[in-house]
Amino acid sequence: MKTDKQAKSEHWLTRKDRRRWIDEREWPSRREWRREEALADWLGDERRAEVFAELRPAPRSMDELVNEAMAAVGHRDMLLLADLREHWEDIVGADNARQSSPLSVTGETLRIEIFSATWFYIFEHQQKARFVQLLADYTNEAITRIQFVPRGYRPPQRF
Repeated sequence: MKTDKQAKSEHWLTRKDRRRWIDEREWPSRREWRREEALADWLGDERRAEVFAELRPAPRSMDELVNEAMAAVGHRDMLLLADLREHWEDIVGADNARQSSPLSVTGETLRIEIFSATWFYIFEHQQKARFVQLLADYTNEAITRIQFVPRGYRPPQRF
């Protein structure tokens, strides 16, 4: 069993300082470069490549990378949204379905796009509790909050 100190220092040679960049920045940051140069000076040229290879983390499988990316995107939320869109008319009724559409799922919150200002007022003030109950029943409590948004609304993108 590894101690906390061993677990923290196991992959200390990874290059994660530039991971926030989207482009192809493969080179080390200034801090990482200094760390690698200090280690190279200490090891010498003949052992440098061997030791660096041992210290770098093992390559990850494609399965692990895809699962991590899907988790970051919200794979469960996408499947739930697709299911809600497919059965929307059955859940809220034909009249309500003509005036609204599921837009996005974030955690336990469903954003519902409303097509007119009049219906927006009706849904927000008269139908909201009913919608929450219908959606909670249909999704087994996966959706517990809703937010009505006007047609054309797009949430701000966060990078």
